[in-house]
Amino acid sequence: MTDLQKLDIKISKALRKRNYIECNKLSAQKKVLMQAKEQISLAKVIEELTDKEKKESLRLMNKTFILSDLLYGTAIEFESYLKKFGKSIDIEAVSQAKKAVKLLHGITKNVDDLKDDELSEDFGEKCDSISLVVD
Repeated sequence: MTDLQKLDIKISKALRKRNYIECNKLSAQKKVLMQAKEQISLAKVIEELTDKEKKESLRLMNKTFILSDLLYGTAIEFESYLKKFGKSIDIEAVSQAKKAVKLLHGITKNVDDLKDDELSEDFGEKCDSISLVVD
């Protein structure tokens, strides 16, 4: 059971007892706990997984990176295409895509941050192949 779940149980008990001071105190602890995010690498998490879980987590990681890369590239391509018709064209989808691009580039950049040229090249080729299928 996680610390968050334990706090939820304590909050429920305090509410049932109508101990609102304790409830407020526990709620504040819960808020602090929720705001404290621990950033850990997938490699660290994977150490504790079974082989089946490792395979699934890597599949989902690759899917996240690939789809992020595809949407990133498509958003830039879409914006470039629309600019041919007028520099002042502002379509809501393009504005939203620009916001998404900022986030997505951070995800796809993780592959390059590994500083493995072979992995980066393989990743790029996979994304290009999938993009062709989507097109």
